[in-house]
Amino acid sequence: MASPIPIPYGYCHCGCGGKASLNERNRPRLGLVKGEPRKFIQNHHKRFREPFENDGLTTIGGVEARMIRLTKRQVAYVSPRVYREMMEHVWCAFWNKGTQSYYAVRKALCVDGKKRHIYMHRQILGLEPFNPMQGDHENHDTLNNTDKNLRRSTHAQNTMNRRAQKNRRNGHGLRGVQVQGSCSSAKITVDGKQIYLGSRKTPQAAHKLYCEGAKRYHGDFARTD
Repeated sequence: MASPIPIPYGYCHCGCGGKASLNERNRPRLGLVKGEPRKFIQNHHKRFREPFENDGLTTIGGVEARMIRLTKRQVAYVSPRVYREMMEHVWCAFWNKGTQSYYAVRKALCVDGKKRHIYMHRQILGLEPFNPMQGDHENHDTLNNTDKNLRRSTHAQNTMNRRAQKNRRNGHGLRGVQVQGSCSSAKITVDGKQIYLGSRKTPQAAHKLYCEGAKRYHGDFARTD
């Protein structure tokens, strides 16, 4: 039988991710020591189940993965090689307004008197909190933290791989296309500079120009939708 995954110190042993309160007095008969955290949050002992290594085994994107439950009814996926390491921490679901998506995070580091969030995908990639490199989710599923879906990137490369945004000048939602009157132009940003790719009569035709330019200038980080 596989050995159980250890519950982080001070957290409820039912696996809910909540912090257990401290014992207010010694109770030798129950094995309770004053000042030590209790094993369970009140009434959570009824939900207790030891988490074994084969828990959460699934597939995502055609590859083997393991599930890690987060708060807010969210689930993150990781490769089996890092499952035990990730299960040593309690992870929460963090909603990012900028990307309109959830990320798996934990609070661990205290720098200059402030607690810093640790992102699961950055920890898997070996990126320290102040490392300027970023973690990119290739298929844009920010809770899919499997090895196949993660890669290191610069800020510019990460920007290349963002989804198209609908706004006043881009009402069609086609990446790299701007509609002005009866003319649709295609532009692409490279190293902070905007490059004009040409104009066409329809947004769809202009988008084809952008797709060709994205493959030429952005390479593996090209995003066309």
